Amino acid sequence: MGNQYTSTYNVGKVLGGFSFGAGIAIDIGGVYNYYDPHIGPNSPNSTSPGKAALNTGTGALGLYGGLYGTAVSAAYSGMELVYPGGIGGYINAASKDQRHLDSTINKGSRVPFRILPWGSQKF
Repeated sequence: MGNQYTSTYNVGKVLGGFSFGAGIAIDIGGVYNYYDPHIGPNSPNSTSPGKAALNTGTGALGLYGGLYGTAVSAAYSGMELVYPGGIGGYINAASKDQRHLDSTINKGSRVPFRILPWGSQKF
């Protein structure tokens, strides 16, 4: 019979390594496009070197970081895939929503409502 978890673990490691390698290859192409004068950094097919490094670091954390690394990597990847503009788009949208709250509901409030957790304690 054997241990059922061993085979599942190995399949997960193989698939994780394959997706990590594919992500690196895609980012290399994106960085190449970033520096190509015919395509440029504003193309949706371009990736800045910093973004490529962040993607690679997060992928490595997911592959080698155990359970917590996998959770962080999955959350980052999910946000990048699902939210328009990725993490940067989320932060920009939340900042815009916060400005709207500050000009309406939070005006004159002693304990204003905050969307983003950082800088939220303004008493």
